[in-house]
Amino acid sequence: MKRILIIRLHAFGDTLILLPYINGLKKTHPHYDLDLLTLEVNAGIPRSLSIFRRIIALPAGRSQLKMTIHVLLRRILDLRGSYDYILDLQNNKVSRVVSTSYPGASVFRFEKYAPLFAGKRYLQAIHQLIPSVEPDFDLMVDAEFEECESKENRKWIVVNPAGFFKTRNWPLEYYDELLRRFVERWGDRVRFLFVGDRRIVEKAREMENKYPEHVINLVSKTSQVEALSILRKCDLVLSEDSGLGHMAWIQGVKTLFLFGSTRSDWTAPPYAHVYSFTSSDLACGDCMKPECIHGDVRCLVRYTPDIVEQQVLTMLDS
Repeated sequence: MKRILIIRLHAFGDTLILLPYINGLKKTHPHYDLDLLTLEVNAGIPRSLSIFRRIIALPAGRSQLKMTIHVLLRRILDLRGSYDYILDLQNNKVSRVVSTSYPGASVFRFEKYAPLFAGKRYLQAIHQLIPSVEPDFDLMVDAEFEECESKENRKWIVVNPAGFFKTRNWPLEYYDELLRRFVERWGDRVRFLFVGDRRIVEKAREMENKYPEHVINLVSKTSQVEALSILRKCDLVLSEDSGLGHMAWIQGVKTLFLFGSTRSDWTAPPYAHVYSFTSSDLACGDCMKPECIHGDVRCLVRYTPDIVEQQVLTMLDS
């Protein structure tokens, strides 16, 4: 029996990205006990999985110094036993202090700044411990959400216009045009699900008013774990850069990302069931800026409804 402490404190999306790799580790070595040290705001979904023996959740909103003290005094000191290995997948001051609290453990840290997808950097750290591990997207979620109508004989597409900045928002009129085209193509055999928090309330309501027979508006009606369960049953997720998109692909759901200003080498999942429209081919691309320096968010508006429609159809047919 080996005990491993996995450290990933923030952010929500990065914690989600971790899960298929740790799932692969657990399925390769089911006799290992895995504990996760994370923030309480990110702990809901990991708690719903059978991967971890224990979730150690810290309060968010504190400085690194206060969080370190909290870890040492209220969490780490009350743990029974010790760890054989520590996977430091945060690699900051707090995680390094935690690591040094277990002098008998072998520590493996992920590379924080390499120009490589975050999940691949997690995997590199895991491979220092166990070279044979690969991601496993079959996450068994311990939750159900039954308020949706039957999926039988219908295509279910999740639409998630939830990019945090203007430079990560595909125009709403483009979503309108895309939904109109799919309604014309599939009629009553298509449903569009809007799932998320208050940031997309108005966008979801506008699409619901235009397509009342086709839109299922679940904004602010689900927990994170319930949303995870819903996504697992859908045919495709169309998402801007947000946690919901990562909740989809980590379960093997076909996911089409519209990344805009996001740094795509860190964020775009390099897997066959995922396609990402990025800005990496532009001189100003992957800028990470909240406002477009050109004033027109050209990295996203160039991806017209026609282009996105063709990619959706290709993915649904594959």
